[in-house]
Amino acid sequence: MGRIIRERKEFPVLRMTSMMDMFTIFLVFLLINFSTDPESTMGSSAKLPDSNSNKSQDEKERERTIGISVVKNQNNQIEVMAKYKDEQAGFVYPYSEREANAREKEQLGNLTLFLQKFTKVSKMIVILEGDKNLPYRTLWAVLGSTRDAGNVDQIVMSVVSIE
Repeated sequence: MGRIIRERKEFPVLRMTSMMDMFTIFLVFLLINFSTDPESTMGSSAKLPDSNSNKSQDEKERERTIGISVVKNQNNQIEVMAKYKDEQAGFVYPYSEREANAREKEQLGNLTLFLQKFTKVSKMIVILEGDKNLPYRTLWAVLGSTRDAGNVDQIVMSVVSIE
């Protein structure tokens, strides 16, 4: 009978010498070049940006928010008030659909111009508050003039019952 000859397997050996050399060079490089002084890494001529972290996030959002309210007043007219910081614009036009068409387009054009005045510089957030009892057509027209102003980042619409 034949003998089965088993070969001895040699396990692979990981040569650590060259890896340790590279690690040592890398470590020395980091120790020499590491600094906690920002001027030594950027140079003294670099101008760092100013921080506005003293303002809270709410104040920053308030600076770019325009509020618009749409209500029906006692004289049976639709009243649109737009306000941004200290400036505001108000528009009034008849409630009945027949009387409102021409005047409504003119007033909503004025609203678009008011919004464009402030949205030229940066994107704005518009908060639209409307009376639940108003015709949907009226709120849609105000929303359309807001969209036409351009450069509006977000429109938040809230419809509530105002008495």
